[in-house]
Amino acid sequence: MRQRVLIIIALLVVPALTFAGGNKEDESADQADSTPIAVETEESSQSGSQGASGTILDTTDPEKYVALVNGVGILRADYELAVQRTQEAYLYQGTPIPEADVPLLREELLNQFVSEELLSQEALSQGIQADAQASELQYQEMRAQFTTDEAWQEALVANNTNEDELRLQIDRNNIIQQVITNALAEVEPVSPAETQAFYDENPSYFQAGEQIAARHILISAEGLTTEEEKAEALGRAEAIRAELLEGAAFAAVAQEKSEGPSGPAGGDLGTFGRGQMVAPFEEAAFALEPGAISEVVETQFGYHIIQVTEKIEAEVAPIEDVAISIEQYLAQEKQGLALETYVANLRAEASIVVNE
Repeated sequence: MRQRVLIIIALLVVPALTFAGGNKEDESADQADSTPIAVETEESSQSGSQGASGTILDTTDPEKYVALVNGVGILRADYELAVQRTQEAYLYQGTPIPEADVPLLREELLNQFVSEELLSQEALSQGIQADAQASELQYQEMRAQFTTDEAWQEALVANNTNEDELRLQIDRNNIIQQVITNALAEVEPVSPAETQAFYDENPSYFQAGEQIAARHILISAEGLTTEEEKAEALGRAEAIRAELLEGAAFAAVAQEKSEGPSGPAGGDLGTFGRGQMVAPFEEAAFALEPGAISEVVETQFGYHIIQVTEKIEAEVAPIEDVAISIEQYLAQEKQGLALETYVANLRAEASIVVNE
């Protein structure tokens, strides 16, 4: 549940930027001439208690609403658009959601829609009103992302909305954010003792692995196809290594003879840790003592001669360097738990019917 609530927090902090989510219709579904659809709330399905299940409602058009929250319909079109947009976002990031995980995604988003509706209703019951200035500022910020009216209107159509509906959605998210802020007002700040305890209990989070600073000379294997060509390249690398062992300055030789992009900088590769270089190069480099010259190392890029200039031992970052990050993390954890409890209480008192 915590993950779901934290998702709600993240979306409500920057509401409506993708135009997705929310409920554009506050009408109860019709309640005549249909077969009743009874669906348990999340809490009742986990406990097995029929008494805690959502109120049975009739509707002549269950396809119009994906859910009813205290009789207020959540439009299926809005929900399906959110599912589509979320899948597109993951695909754009190069991490498409596996087909087997789509049902879980749909469940997560539906719970988010229900929670948003509950928070919206709670805000209205408390008499909370949208901050007109804040809503207008957000609207203008969204509009400024588009250079032409045509592009703006296309974005609205693509997101199944218009300017009036978008303004209503911004106002709605505004009051939801206010009720969340009020609900979290009593959350205790993170104490220095809590920060210290988290630091002491999780040393691996703050450990920087062993690193080295190194430079290399590369004789490229790009375009080499025959054994004779590869042998000639290896011979040149061996000759350069012999030159270095006789005392030639590594940086000067690299500038003159290296065929890699670091050649003009004397072969300098900067500082790196394990896992950042290809395996044969890494193995050879981390085995060297500072100042030593490696054997010729073959990788898919060609033939390398490596020199390590510095070794940096693994160490744990001092708490002074990470205290702010720990405090922020723990504060989010506390707020997430508090909001989880708050939404759970709203759900427990609500009538929730799902038509999916």
